[in-house]
Amino acid sequence: MRFVLSFRRIDRAWAVACMSLFVLVASSAHAAAPSLADVLTAEEFERAGLKKLTPEELAFLSARVLAASEPAVARVPVEVPATAAATPAAAPALRGEAAFGQEQKIIEDLHRAQVIPKEIRSRILGSFRGWSGKTVFRLENGQVWRQTSGGTFAVSMTDPVVVVQRGAFGTYFLSVEGYGSRTKVERVE
Repeated sequence: MRFVLSFRRIDRAWAVACMSLFVLVASSAHAAAPSLADVLTAEEFERAGLKKLTPEELAFLSARVLAASEPAVARVPVEVPATAAATPAAAPALRGEAAFGQEQKIIEDLHRAQVIPKEIRSRILGSFRGWSGKTVFRLENGQVWRQTSGGTFAVSMTDPVVVVQRGAFGTYFLSVEGYGSRTKVERVE
C-alpha cells in the first residue's frame, strides 16, 4: 500500500514537471512564432472576426494558417465575377535589394491580395449537345476545359449557362445550370 502511495506522489510530481516544461516551451514558442495579429492589419483582423477568439484559439489558428501559407506551387489568379468583394489595396512592390530577405512577406501579401472564387459561371456559345468522354468545353469567358471522367450527358441546347466548381484534391466539376448532371474537368486554357 505504501509503495502505491509513493508511486502516486511520483506520478503527480512527474505530471507537474511535464506540464511546467510544456508551458515553458509553449510560451517561448508562442513568443517566437508570428501570430495572425502580427500579419494582418487591425482592420483585416477585425473584419475576419478574430477578436472573438480566445488567446488559445487564436494561437492554434495562427499556427495552422501560417504553417499552411508555405506555397507548394504558385497560385494563379482566376477571373473574378463582378460581384466578388473588392481586393485590398496592393502594397508597393518590393524590388531588387529592398525585396532581399522579404520573400516570405511578399508571398503572404500575394496570397492575401488574391481573390479566388469557389466557382465560375459562364456560357458555352452556340449549340451544345452535352458530353461523352473527352468533350472540350469552350466558355464565353475564354477558358477552355476538357472532360476527364467517363460518362455521357445528352441534351440539345443553345448558349447554356455552365458552372465550374472546385472539388476536393484539386478537382473541378462542370455542370449545366438547371440540370443535376456534372462531369469532372481540367482546365486546358
